[in-house]
Amino acid sequence: MELRVYSLSHVLSGRFDFGYAPLIDAAPAQASKLTYGTTGGQKRYGLTLFKTLDKILPQVWDFSRIPDLDNSNSNKLRLGWYIDGYENFIQKHLLPIVSSYAITESPLSSSVQEKPQLYIQKPSHPFIGSGKLITVSQDREALIKARVKDYKIGGRNYSIEHWIIQPLIQPLLWEGRKFDCRFFGVVFSIGSKVYATSLDFGVARLCVNKYNPRDDPLTAITNISVQEKIPGYNSKDHLLLIRDDTNIVSKILEELIVNTELFPTENYHLVVLGFDIMFSWDAKPLLIEVNHEPHLELTVHNAEQYCSMQFVSHVFGELIPSMIRNQSVPPSEREFPQREFWGPVIQK
Repeated sequence: MELRVYSLSHVLSGRFDFGYAPLIDAAPAQASKLTYGTTGGQKRYGLTLFKTLDKILPQVWDFSRIPDLDNSNSNKLRLGWYIDGYENFIQKHLLPIVSSYAITESPLSSSVQEKPQLYIQKPSHPFIGSGKLITVSQDREALIKARVKDYKIGGRNYSIEHWIIQPLIQPLLWEGRKFDCRFFGVVFSIGSKVYATSLDFGVARLCVNKYNPRDDPLTAITNISVQEKIPGYNSKDHLLLIRDDTNIVSKILEELIVNTELFPTENYHLVVLGFDIMFSWDAKPLLIEVNHEPHLELTVHNAEQYCSMQFVSHVFGELIPSMIRNQSVPPSEREFPQREFWGPVIQK
């Protein structure tokens, strides 16, 4: 079985021709899918991942059986799941400070604004995503008054302290439908040095219905959790494999690292990221948000699984084991795996 793969450069120029990519073999789907155990604290990719990884991908990582390797940021292996300062790019309202690609509330040129002007509002909160509480309206003041103060996840209340309102921008359309792209990256530190790299492959998320936000606001929201509820949705036609042959993801990631003041310690740190990028009608990339716990699909054969398998194989099968093995090696002699499809390492 093969997947259609589209080149980003072709899509941006209005071409929708495609090649093919083979699906990566995975172990049979398990009774329980990969879960992350988010706690809302400084813990990323919970212990449940390590308990499940060897069942789903037994060929990837022998270290997944080490009980000490968890998300406590205090394990004996000195591997932490955050770097102080990274909130600058996972908090939506702070993103414009560190990225020139971010969408802002500032007035835009009339050539890219919707007429009449529409606004999209969402919570700037790292634990509230998947299209929840996103609204589109012409009435900016009504959006502000309608904000929810608290949100419940798993019986726990989260206070939403910051919201963002963005002008709805005329998007580049994929055969009449709005789309955005999800790409993956990773930031990791070794001592005082910070590195970052991105995966060439991502997924394009297409809306089911043609773009008409004034009459149907859902045609402006590309989140899968929203679109999959609309009649006609299927992952084959609305979740497509796309290759970033423009290198835009690496450029965005490098800018984030350069403009963000990160504070690594003597421990090893690693942050897994998902980048949501849309394109204006004139094909300019716009960074919607950066997700610190992007969904990884390892059991369903689709374009998202293709990206997740490559990402997990590198990060959990090569990068982290290399960090562990290199702990007793002098920094000048440490080696880290590189793959042909993996982007360049950026040193801060």
